[in-house]
Amino acid sequence: IGEIKHGSIQIIIKDHFTTDIDVDAVMEEVSEKVPHNFLKLIDYIIVGQFEELRKRSVNAAFLDGAIYVTNQQNDEDDMIDDLVHEIAHAVEEESFLHISLREYFATGFEVYFNKRDMNRLASVSPILFDKLEKLDYNKE
Repeated sequence: IGEIKHGSIQIIIKDHFTTDIDVDAVMEEVSEKVPHNFLKLIDYIIVGQFEELRKRSVNAAFLDGAIYVTNQQNDEDDMIDDLVHEIAHAVEEESFLHISLREYFATGFEVYFNKRDMNRLASVSPILFDKLEKLDYNKE
């Protein structure tokens, strides 16, 4: 039905929105909230009805550089939430994040099980510390 370009992102409107949505306003808001280097991970935003979204009972999905988002949005804020959530999945797929999270866990694991600097680990990373305590408690 139409195409819009916002920065490097090509927005394709496959099906009309069911409510009045200002896509430019949505993209401006998303651009204000999300760092530019994360937006560069998105090539396309495709708006419409998609069988895969219906099957999974979701409003949006990130796949192969594109965000597929339903045209059934309550308002601009609803669409902004969907887009920001899917951008998070794009960032998640970047290998640097997986590596750094793995390294974060491995470092905490090393500190915990070598019983070094446990108080600092508990203070700096309390959630990780709790998870490691549960792992240690549940060991056989």
